[in-house]
Amino acid sequence: YGAMPDPSSAQASLEGRAKAYLESNCSNCHRPGGPTSINMDLRYGTAVAAMNIVGVAAGLPTTPGALRIAAGNHAASDLWRRAVSTTSTRMPPLGTTLVDDVGLQSLSGWIDSLR
Repeated sequence: YGAMPDPSSAQASLEGRAKAYLESNCSNCHRPGGPTSINMDLRYGTAVAAMNIVGVAAGLPTTPGALRIAAGNHAASDLWRRAVSTTSTRMPPLGTTLVDDVGLQSLSGWIDSLR
């Protein structure tokens, strides 16, 4: 396998950096056959259209009616809200209490670039 992009690299694409964040932090659970009942595939090699996240209603939303990813609006995206949370809604839920500012800059920029 090739290396995923460094989230702080200006030479890497924004999509590549955001997908590397999702692979590293989310795909261990959110993948076909994974341990969660939420139907998403957040692996790096999955095409965005096949991830089942853009414009899709959140299964367990942090706010009523939230979308997993609201294209063009990271602040309204449930996936981003969970990644920046420091409460019980945090994802990943175990192993960290720190917010990855660099990774989340890539994720928010990518979400904002989606149309």
